[in-house]
Amino acid sequence: MLLIVRLYATELSHTFGSYHAPALANSSSASPVATKAGSTLPQARKNWDSVTKTILESEKPKTSADDPNVSGDSTLNEFFQGLFSNADDDTKKAMMKSFQESGGTALSTNWDDVKKAPVPIKAPSGSEARQWEQ
Repeated sequence: MLLIVRLYATELSHTFGSYHAPALANSSSASPVATKAGSTLPQARKNWDSVTKTILESEKPKTSADDPNVSGDSTLNEFFQGLFSNADDDTKKAMMKSFQESGGTALSTNWDDVKKAPVPIKAPSGSEARQWEQ
């Protein structure tokens, strides 16, 4: 019966223009359907803004705040930058002196130890330290 009413309403809309069949307008079982252009039946709409937002959020790269193991070197770099920026002047001097004198193999935050003598080069295990030849 519902199929016949829909067909009849479609024929009437083509014949009389904007005629609305009362059985379709008041029917609670009528679901939105895709019909020919110019039809007066309700159609389902897609919220493209929410689709775009969902896609952009899924493609967003994780940060170290989301997952501390996500970026390796950059997370370690952020840590040392935060440590240096929040340090007092003596700690900053100790960090710069120890890093420079050890060739990047040591980083000390204790100025009292670093100011006494040059910081020796300590190569990581399994490697040897070499002097730069000019």
